[in-house]
Amino acid sequence: MASTPDGIGFTITHSIQHTGQRMKYLLRPDGRRIHIAATPEEHARLHKTLAAVEPEGKFDIYLHDSPEHVDAVREMHAHHEQRKGELREKHADVYDEFEHVHAQLGALQDELHLLTEHGVSLDANFSKFGYDAHLSR
Repeated sequence: MASTPDGIGFTITHSIQHTGQRMKYLLRPDGRRIHIAATPEEHARLHKTLAAVEPEGKFDIYLHDSPEHVDAVREMHAHHEQRKGELREKHADVYDEFEHVHAQLGALQDELHLLTEHGVSLDANFSKFGYDAHLSR
Protein backbone atom coordinates (compact mmCIF):
# COMPACT_ATOMS: atom_id res chain seq x y z
CA MET A 1 0.00 0.00 0.00
CA ALA A 2 1.45 3.37 -1.01
CA SER A 3 0.49 6.85 0.07
CA THR A 4 1.20 9.90 -2.03
CA PRO A 5 0.97 13.27 -0.28
CA ASP A 6 0.72 16.36 -2.47
CA GLY A 7 2.22 18.76 0.04
CA ILE A 8 -1.00 20.27 1.38
CA GLY A 9 -2.56 17.41 3.27
CA PHE A 10 -4.19 15.61 0.35
CA THR A 11 -3.44 11.93 0.06
CA ILE A 12 -4.63 9.20 -2.22
CA THR A 13 -4.07 5.82 -0.69
CA HIS A 14 -3.79 2.95 -3.09
CA SER A 15 -4.38 -0.63 -2.14
CA ILE A 16 -3.62 -1.71 -5.65
CA GLN A 17 -0.89 -4.24 -6.33
CA HIS A 18 -1.53 -4.52 -10.06
CA THR A 19 -4.25 -7.10 -9.51
CA GLY A 20 -7.06 -5.07 -11.05
CA GLN A 21 -8.35 -3.91 -7.67
CA ARG A 22 -9.68 -0.41 -7.27
CA MET A 23 -8.73 2.08 -4.59
CA LYS A 24 -10.24 1.24 -1.21
CA TYR A 25 -10.34 4.79 0.08
CA LEU A 26 -9.44 8.35 -0.83
CA LEU A 27 -8.53 11.21 1.46
CA ARG A 28 -10.15 14.54 0.64
CA PRO A 29 -8.28 17.85 0.98
CA ASP A 30 -10.27 18.53 4.16
CA GLY A 31 -9.00 15.28 5.72
CA ARG A 32 -12.17 13.18 5.45
CA ARG A 33 -11.76 9.63 4.19
CA ILE A 34 -13.97 8.38 1.40
CA HIS A 35 -14.31 4.61 1.51
CA ILE A 36 -15.40 2.91 -1.69
CA ALA A 37 -17.69 -0.13 -1.39
CA ALA A 38 -18.15 -2.54 -4.27
CA THR A 39 -21.60 -3.75 -3.16
CA PRO A 40 -24.46 -2.57 -0.93
CA GLU A 41 -23.55 -5.37 1.47
CA GLU A 42 -19.97 -4.14 1.70
CA HIS A 43 -21.32 -0.59 2.19
CA ALA A 44 -23.38 -1.73 5.21
CA ARG A 45 -20.46 -3.74 6.63
CA LEU A 46 -18.05 -0.80 6.19
CA HIS A 47 -20.49 1.62 7.82
CA LYS A 48 -20.92 -0.64 10.85
CA THR A 49 -17.16 -1.18 11.21
CA LEU A 50 -16.14 2.44 10.65
CA ALA A 51 -18.85 3.88 12.91
CA ALA A 52 -17.30 1.92 15.79
CA VAL A 53 -13.73 2.97 15.00
CA GLU A 54 -13.72 6.46 13.48
CA PRO A 55 -15.40 9.65 14.73
CA GLU A 56 -18.64 10.57 12.97
CA GLY A 57 -18.10 13.07 10.18
CA LYS A 58 -14.54 11.91 9.50
CA PHE A 59 -15.53 9.49 6.74
CA ASP A 60 -17.96 8.93 3.89
CA ILE A 61 -18.82 5.63 2.26
CA TYR A 62 -19.88 5.52 -1.37
CA LEU A 63 -20.85 2.70 -3.65
CA HIS A 64 -18.43 2.29 -6.51
CA ASP A 65 -19.62 4.21 -9.59
CA SER A 66 -22.38 6.00 -7.67
CA PRO A 67 -23.01 9.71 -8.39
CA GLU A 68 -21.40 10.54 -5.02
CA HIS A 69 -18.29 8.53 -5.88
CA VAL A 70 -18.03 10.21 -9.29
CA ASP A 71 -18.50 13.67 -7.73
CA ALA A 72 -15.81 13.01 -5.13
CA VAL A 73 -13.32 11.87 -7.77
CA ARG A 74 -14.16 14.91 -9.92
CA GLU A 75 -13.63 17.18 -6.90
CA MET A 76 -10.23 15.67 -6.22
CA HIS A 77 -9.33 15.83 -9.91
CA ALA A 78 -10.19 19.54 -9.96
CA HIS A 79 -8.07 20.03 -6.84
CA HIS A 80 -5.06 18.42 -8.50
CA GLU A 81 -5.60 20.34 -11.74
CA GLN A 82 -5.54 23.54 -9.70
CA ARG A 83 -2.34 22.46 -7.94
CA LYS A 84 -0.84 21.58 -11.31
CA GLY A 85 -1.62 25.08 -12.61
CA GLU A 86 -0.11 26.67 -9.52
CA LEU A 87 3.07 24.63 -9.92
CA ARG A 88 3.26 25.48 -13.63
CA GLU A 89 3.05 29.20 -12.83
CA LYS A 90 5.49 29.05 -9.94
CA HIS A 91 8.12 26.77 -11.52
CA ALA A 92 7.56 27.00 -15.28
CA ASP A 93 11.06 25.94 -16.38
CA VAL A 94 11.28 22.88 -14.14
CA TYR A 95 7.62 22.03 -14.70
CA ASP A 96 8.02 21.79 -18.48
CA GLU A 97 11.08 19.58 -18.15
CA PHE A 98 9.32 17.36 -15.63
CA GLU A 99 6.28 17.04 -17.92
CA HIS A 100 8.55 15.96 -20.78
CA VAL A 101 10.28 13.33 -18.64
CA HIS A 102 6.91 12.15 -17.32
CA ALA A 103 5.56 11.77 -20.87
CA GLN A 104 8.63 9.79 -21.91
CA LEU A 105 8.27 7.49 -18.90
CA GLY A 106 4.61 6.97 -19.77
CA ALA A 107 5.47 6.03 -23.34
CA LEU A 108 8.15 3.61 -22.16
CA GLN A 109 5.75 2.09 -19.62
CA ASP A 110 3.18 1.56 -22.38
CA GLU A 111 5.81 -0.08 -24.57
CA LEU A 112 6.92 -2.38 -21.74
CA HIS A 113 3.31 -3.31 -21.05
CA LEU A 114 2.75 -4.18 -24.71
CA LEU A 115 5.93 -6.23 -24.83
CA THR A 116 5.16 -8.23 -21.71
CA GLU A 117 1.46 -8.72 -22.47
CA HIS A 118 2.17 -9.69 -26.07
CA GLY A 119 4.90 -12.12 -25.01
CA VAL A 120 2.67 -13.75 -22.43
CA SER A 121 -0.21 -14.30 -24.87
CA LEU A 122 2.14 -15.57 -27.57
CA ASP A 123 3.85 -17.89 -25.10
CA ALA A 124 0.50 -19.34 -24.06
CA ASN A 125 -0.41 -20.13 -27.68
CA PHE A 126 3.00 -21.32 -28.85
CA SER A 127 3.50 -23.61 -25.86
CA LYS A 128 0.43 -25.63 -26.92
CA PHE A 129 2.46 -26.85 -29.86
CA GLY A 130 5.78 -27.30 -28.08
CA TYR A 131 7.31 -24.00 -29.23
CA ASP A 132 8.66 -20.96 -27.45
CA ALA A 133 7.45 -17.42 -28.28
CA HIS A 134 10.68 -15.74 -27.13
CA LEU A 135 12.80 -14.34 -29.90
CA SER A 136 16.51 -15.03 -29.82
CA ARG A 137 19.02 -12.32 -30.65
